[in-house]
Amino acid sequence: MNKFVPSKIWLPKEASHISHLDFFNHTFPQIPAETWIARFQEGKITDLEQKAIPLQSAYQGNRHLIYYREVEDETPIPFEGKILFEDENLIVVDKPHFLPIHPAGPYVKETLVYRLRESQNNPHIAPLHRIDRLTAGLVLFSKNIDARRPYQMLFSERLIEKTYLAISKGETPQQKSWHLHNRIVPGDPWFLSAIGSGEPNSESFIEFIDQQQDLIKFKLKPVSGKKHQLRLHLASIGYPILHDPLYPDFTSKPPDDYAKALQLLAQSISFIDPLSKKKMSFQSELKLSF
Repeated sequence: MNKFVPSKIWLPKEASHISHLDFFNHTFPQIPAETWIARFQEGKITDLEQKAIPLQSAYQGNRHLIYYREVEDETPIPFEGKILFEDENLIVVDKPHFLPIHPAGPYVKETLVYRLRESQNNPHIAPLHRIDRLTAGLVLFSKNIDARRPYQMLFSERLIEKTYLAISKGETPQQKSWHLHNRIVPGDPWFLSAIGSGEPNSESFIEFIDQQQDLIKFKLKPVSGKKHQLRLHLASIGYPILHDPLYPDFTSKPPDDYAKALQLLAQSISFIDPLSKKKMSFQSELKLSF
């Protein structure tokens, strides 16, 4: 049975959309414009206070909106996240490959945040950042509304140190480290990212750390957090991540192959807790196929 479920979406401040309808049409081109018009007219697009957004309203960015969409019964994802740390404000989870963090596309109940809210009986649990559905590793969640903003500020002010590991395939690199500082823009199709011209808005440090035959391991330290940033940056230096279905040469989205997980892991994260003022450091227990 199909049903309407809510999803949250971020509206970027830097956007040239005339209206909210224009934003949804541009962001979800696979959905007919008539469907979005009907959702506006039926009050199925709201702000976080559940106030309906008028159909003809002018675009206002730098905020979240809620949209309700019809989804079919979901196919279970046979992987579970593992809680590594928990206190009165924070949950740190080791997320497996293939499990999305939050509702999007066909995923609602088969998401990490939904499972946490159900298992903890806490509707206020919310992710403080995101990693791709195909990426594994550490994700931070707030447990209550009052604590959310101080932790989110750590990310917006870049006070979080994150380390990723990735496996690629190829010949031995001619250099051992890279500092990439460029501009990431929306790609084509809409769900891709691309490197464009203009003022840089992304930054990554990449380091070669090991090689076994034709498999190469990299350590990555992203400074910014743009969509698909590490996947795009590794592909741009000639070492796309093993089993990446999107970069560098996207043709079509294949079905999930659980035997070929994207070899990208959010391996460690550290920061000064804004509430306790203690140094916090966490390591993923997951491994890559190296």
